[in-house]
Amino acid sequence: AFDQPVTARDPALRTRMDELGNRLLAALDAASDATESAIQDLDPAYGSLIDARATTWLARTTDGRAALVVSQILAADRAATPDDWAQLNSADAQNRTAWQLVGRMIRVNGFDGSVKEAYDRADRLYYA
Repeated sequence: AFDQPVTARDPALRTRMDELGNRLLAALDAASDATESAIQDLDPAYGSLIDARATTWLARTTDGRAALVVSQILAADRAATPDDWAQLNSADAQNRTAWQLVGRMIRVNGFDGSVKEAYDRADRLYYA
């Protein structure tokens, strides 16, 4: 379909792809939840690591949302609207909150020094 002009494409294609993507994400989430549950059943000490990983992904996801808004603005060759700014500010606040929570989890739960070093490096390079 991508080699066809947009007007010639099946109008239902986007909906079908969105539905397929949502089903795939739901299946991945369920598999991830089952895996994390099995890991915690085997060794509850991994719970903090799993929570930190999940929160790190939350930071990544919210940052991705902001990048999407910026991409849409640039692709449309327009200035950001007040709604765009609200979305960007919200995503930034959620991203930074999640990232700071990860840092707290690492400090409080006595993670390995290599994890602390990796967090500190990412914090300096991306958030400073």
